[in-house]
Amino acid sequence: MKSFVRIALAGFSLLGCSTEQPLSPSTGVEVPIVRFRSEGYSYSSFSGAKKSTRVVVRDAIAWQSVWNTLHQGISVVPALPIIDFSKESVVFAALGERGSGGYGVVFKGASENQAGGLNVVVMSVLPGGGCGYPTVMTQPVDIARIPARYSLVQFVEEDEEVKCD
Repeated sequence: MKSFVRIALAGFSLLGCSTEQPLSPSTGVEVPIVRFRSEGYSYSSFSGAKKSTRVVVRDAIAWQSVWNTLHQGISVVPALPIIDFSKESVVFAALGERGSGGYGVVFKGASENQAGGLNVVVMSVLPGGGCGYPTVMTQPVDIARIPARYSLVQFVEEDEEVKCD
């Protein structure tokens, strides 16, 4: 089962992502994006997502696979949130495994683009010099709901370094 989840997640990482094509400029029309965590940090710092990935989830089978990967290694997996995929899609971002705390990934917003698709802003948080972080393996992830009407979703990457001066 674990190998199926890994293969499925690798395959899903190709769905809805368009890193090969140039990004379409935003039209400035903001689109609601509802993160699964209201605080301004990653949904989780510990997950089964060991590789950096961006995924658009458009069906229940893919959603179950992402949820299982997200909670891999946790003894009690929370109930799978119900998503009406006729109205919503889910975006999932994993930063990949890191060797310390201080890393994060957060969906910052979304806007329509000139191609009629959706640009979703993903901010990677990086620890700055002079900061004290635990030496522990982390796998930061974030998840959010977006309207399902966008067939083309492009991830716009931003980085932010935490300053501890």
